[in-house]
Amino acid sequence: MCENGLVTKTNLRDPNFGTKLVHAGHNPAEWTYNDVVPPISMSTIFNLRSPGVIEGFEYTRCGNPIRSVLEKCLIALDHAEYALVYSSGMAAISSMVNLLAPGDHILCSSNVYGGTYRLLNKIAKQAGILFDFIDFSETATIIKNIKPNTKLVWFESLSNPLMIVLDVQEVAEAVHRTRADIVVAVDNSFVTPYFQFLGIGWSVLGGSSYMAHTASSKGQRFVMVFREASPCLSCLNSSTWFTLHVVDLYLRLRPLDLGVDVIMYSLSKYMNGHSDIIMGSLVTNKKDLYDKLYVFQYTSGNVSSPFDCYMVNRGLKTLHVRMEQHMKNATEVALYLESHPKVLKVNYTGLPSHQQSEIIKKQFTGHNGIVSFYINGDIEVSTKLLESLKLFCITCSLGCYESLAALPCKMTHASLTNEERQSTGIHDNLIRLSIGLEYYQDLIDDLEQAIQASGANDKCYEPNS
Repeated sequence: MCENGLVTKTNLRDPNFGTKLVHAGHNPAEWTYNDVVPPISMSTIFNLRSPGVIEGFEYTRCGNPIRSVLEKCLIALDHAEYALVYSSGMAAISSMVNLLAPGDHILCSSNVYGGTYRLLNKIAKQAGILFDFIDFSETATIIKNIKPNTKLVWFESLSNPLMIVLDVQEVAEAVHRTRADIVVAVDNSFVTPYFQFLGIGWSVLGGSSYMAHTASSKGQRFVMVFREASPCLSCLNSSTWFTLHVVDLYLRLRPLDLGVDVIMYSLSKYMNGHSDIIMGSLVTNKKDLYDKLYVFQYTSGNVSSPFDCYMVNRGLKTLHVRMEQHMKNATEVALYLESHPKVLKVNYTGLPSHQQSEIIKKQFTGHNGIVSFYINGDIEVSTKLLESLKLFCITCSLGCYESLAALPCKMTHASLTNEERQSTGIHDNLIRLSIGLEYYQDLIDDLEQAIQASGANDKCYEPNS
């Protein structure tokens, strides 16, 4: 980007992302009738040419053609080597936990999905697996809490519902510097691969005489060549040397490139995007991890149906288009809420007021459709607000084409104790919105009438005045 003759720092989106969504895993020549849309293979069994000779598929619990299509697409989106899809996001998380043995330890961020809390507290604990929930905002705290028996570190790249952002690379590097054998896993459901990709940001550091060079590893500094009169990337010419400027060039990568071992997605959310399928996935570059997870999956039968795989694969085709509209709508709603006299605070990564805006600029190329806010009132006010909404559905999910609203203290985080909720900011007046694809002004109008109907006070209201 060129502004007033200067090169400015920017983020570039993957220009091939839409092409990957549409074509990755698709090959009509693989199907009997050259289907352009991959067919749903409902068969549970596949004919073998000879006993014990498996060519492709044998039994759907172990693998299925349409499941393979979806996994190949996920691999392409995250620049990964392996992917597995599961019957739900929680099933995917459970598979990671089930790799551990009694006495092993999990270090988990305190700002995670309520279902993750419930899994560790009610299931993993009974299996003898140990765990701690801690604040991951400081890497020193993470390192301090790593134990000799720590085997898994779990966190979310963007937390639910407070929109807290963790520096994925800092967390992964801190853990692996301490112990290289610890598996670092991140829940990337809220961001999706679309807003974390191999991108470039640059800023001119000063004129000098250096030769241009390239490199592929992350985080390196480059020297770019520019015409002094017109310093922009399009001016590069491999056959001629011009006046040179030292440029700070950043590579913004997806979590696997930043040192994470496993990415988890709740495919039910943005990836599918239509509120009609429950599925999850794990993506990795580690063959040893993949082999263990695959054996556990086909042994335990923790698999998704062919129809569900078909539906998610279809939903993925419009992910990039949907995410752009989610971001546009959510930004308008967040700005409206931030200026509202009855709203105490708004949590949205697209707002300049977000306390972690620098990490967001470094790590994300855009923003999702999740907005949470504290209304100026108590549990009765927040409940009345949700009950008064006309366009928003009151439900616990998110990331779909329709707009949704939730009261985390009574819904997504109800399994936490009141003390746990208060300590993590899940107060009675916290409302979470999943902004859909409707016209944003209609959503704002609906919120306005609901806020007025809720009985919430203005921020400057004094009861005794």
